[in-house]
Amino acid sequence: MRKVYELQKGMQILIDDDEIIEFEEIRGDKAIFYNSWGIEIEYPDYLDIDEIGILLTGDMRIPEDRLTASLF
Repeated sequence: MRKVYELQKGMQILIDDDEIIEFEEIRGDKAIFYNSWGIEIEYPDYLDIDEIGILLTGDMRIPEDRLTASLF
């Protein structure tokens, strides 16, 4: 199983409530992610990626323009 600290910047994870978060960096012992609204989310860096959600790779990745928040 892959650990959160193995992620690279820009990798995306689909979490439980059908939201996609994007990995930004490791800060101390926390992994920093941002959701589509630009809200910072922290997880411990020792977690398995599967404990957070599903890692989106290759064809499953969502283009960045679809991640931006919209009221319409």
